[in-house]
Amino acid sequence: MMEPRPRQMKVLLTRSREGNSSLERRVREMGMTPVAFDALTFAPPSSWRGIDSALRRLREFDWVVFTSATGVKFVMERARKLGVNFGGVRLAAVGRGTAAALRRYGEEPEFVPSEFTTERLGMELPRTGKRVLLLRADIAGGRLVKTLEERGFEVSQLRAYRTLRAGSEVSGDLLDADVVAFASPSAVRSLCMSLGRERLSVLKKRAVAACIGPVTAEAARRAGFRLLPVPADHTVDSLLEAIKGAYPG
Repeated sequence: MMEPRPRQMKVLLTRSREGNSSLERRVREMGMTPVAFDALTFAPPSSWRGIDSALRRLREFDWVVFTSATGVKFVMERARKLGVNFGGVRLAAVGRGTAAALRRYGEEPEFVPSEFTTERLGMELPRTGKRVLLLRADIAGGRLVKTLEERGFEVSQLRAYRTLRAGSEVSGDLLDADVVAFASPSAVRSLCMSLGRERLSVLKKRAVAACIGPVTAEAARRAGFRLLPVPADHTVDSLLEAIKGAYPG
């Protein structure tokens, strides 16, 4: 009699529908089983007035700073609609994924911090001029602005998009996951709100949380999850490698 094949590890993905779709194939290729929960969805800002005004005045800023690939998408699509180009503008990206998003629109970031966090971005942004246009999510915290201002920058912060809870359907496979992959604190909050106390308790007893960076890990810890070590390189690729390394199977 043949021995039963070992069960593949189940990884619960908690990004947007688009983000989860891009990860499912990679998770399967790594010999794991993806379980997608669309925790988030993204929408344009309630008004484009501020963004439109800033885009038309791009050359007034010494740096234009992006802290997510989603922000790049919303801003660049709006710029194209307005006929605005970023030629000659210094662009900064928080990390590799955000930099790659800029390149997909034909723009090369001039600065990416040594660690892919907003904290390191604030500490390392070069002092080549002091006027900064910061384009980010509506729920972003204020620490980055404070760090930049303490270093003498003049920061204009605009909300490039809204982060909303998607409310994806909760299936039994979700509660059977071995690892929950989180790429943002907002994903942690959305999953917890969607599950409710009883089902969340079941998941936390079974699964550990793998988090893309320290801020996300702190949100998962406060929610009561057990944590895998945070990868040194705060990218989705490193997150998946950390999961695979913890459960080589």
